[in-house]
Amino acid sequence: MITLNAEKYRENGFEQIYLKAVYEVLSENMKGNKTIQSTKEPKVVREIVRFLQKYGLLSVLEADVPAHTDVDDLDEETLFAVMKALILADEKKLREMYERLETTSYEEDRTNLTKPGPLHEIFDFLNYFGDNAYEHMRKKEVSLLNGEDEPDKLPNQMVKSLELRTCPYCNRAFIGTVGKENLGVQLDHFYSKSIYPIFAVCLYNLIPSCSHCNRIKTNRDDKELVSPFRKGVSFEKKIKFELVDDGKVQLVVDESDSELTLKSNVRTFKLKEAYNFHNIEGKRFVDKMRAYPPSLIREIARHMTVRDEITGDVIEKVPVEALEMGLFQEYFCEPADYIKKPLAKFYRDLYYEYRGWE
Repeated sequence: MITLNAEKYRENGFEQIYLKAVYEVLSENMKGNKTIQSTKEPKVVREIVRFLQKYGLLSVLEADVPAHTDVDDLDEETLFAVMKALILADEKKLREMYERLETTSYEEDRTNLTKPGPLHEIFDFLNYFGDNAYEHMRKKEVSLLNGEDEPDKLPNQMVKSLELRTCPYCNRAFIGTVGKENLGVQLDHFYSKSIYPIFAVCLYNLIPSCSHCNRIKTNRDDKELVSPFRKGVSFEKKIKFELVDDGKVQLVVDESDSELTLKSNVRTFKLKEAYNFHNIEGKRFVDKMRAYPPSLIREIARHMTVRDEITGDVIEKVPVEALEMGLFQEYFCEPADYIKKPLAKFYRDLYYEYRGWE
């Protein structure tokens, strides 16, 4: 529903804050409570790199590791360079890794671990990493602004860094801080943590969302789902709200591009059903537009003038567009501001369809 701008994480330095927090979690909580960055055998990181090598994912991360290199021979600097590339892999690289895993024996290997051995050990570490690292990471408190602000939990800081106030999946619910112990935001693993623990703490796999969307998506593995971080996707153009009756609203999905539609997003998050609850808001909005037709607004604007206190001459006239926006500003916002206001696209689409002004 809403496109998230990954550049904000980079521009405000949150990527490095997040990376440092994950490294601290690994150091403090993984396997034997040893400091991985200083130990001579960073076992967890080494096994993660071994996994990436086995399934041909190192090339996607553009890791500086020659083919057929024995992972046991890699030094600590190289291991953590690969780990950094994984944690900060953008949406495109995550999608490429996901698609590559789909073409390998990964699913068969994952579901048929019956005998002890090297493969079993890799998956044992991987699952431990997925569960343990993520659970500690989401409780981690960090500071923004070079530590000048009060520390807060990572999910809250993620929302602040993105300037996000509404769920990007549905644009219906506010998300945000309601206290350190009661987070108003949940983190959805776009690629399921239980199926793909390798992506458990990848920054761009974590989608701040409302509890409803996070709950109904659960562990669905739908390759047609589109991430809010995906570039080149116009949620603005792909989904429209239309008036089909007096106050009743219909969600319409543009399927003109057969290779990239948002049908799966609409189906998975039950958006058509969800927006049926907002017919009453749609009717109230239409009633207000009817109460203030363009002809009435022009007439009001004609009489709303600023006059010179001495001469009485008209100094300034109130523009019709300004009055229009003043009357409907509680409903109206630009697409770039959808991240800040629930039902923003819903109201914008209805406004332009009913008014015909743009």
